[in-house]
Amino acid sequence: MFYEVETVHGVHQVRRTTTKVTEIGLLLDALAAMPARLAALPPRRALLFDLRAAFPRNDPAFEKAVDAIVPVIVAPYERVAFLVMTAAGVLQLKRLSTSATTRVFHDDLDGALGYLTRR
Repeated sequence: MFYEVETVHGVHQVRRTTTKVTEIGLLLDALAAMPARLAALPPRRALLFDLRAAFPRNDPAFEKAVDAIVPVIVAPYERVAFLVMTAAGVLQLKRLSTSATTRVFHDDLDGALGYLTRR
């Protein structure tokens, strides 16, 4: 409902749909299911989170939920890139993402894929 999962350009890709989150519990359920959905795909060393279609949101409940589950989702990957549409989204994800192997890109798919596929 909120996310599509597939392998694109040799990396796992989680793409946010335009479906608006009306209840934080639904989002938590979708994110909690993400590790199993990704594990069902052939193994890859990189993950792209394309969040450009997401409705902007930064309320405390949302940020707390994201902060708790995203580290679990990204843990199996050597490199992770978040792709967002706005400068505010870049700042938000940089604040929430503390991993040295995670990068945030502002509407730059080529840059994100370059980072993820670089050896």
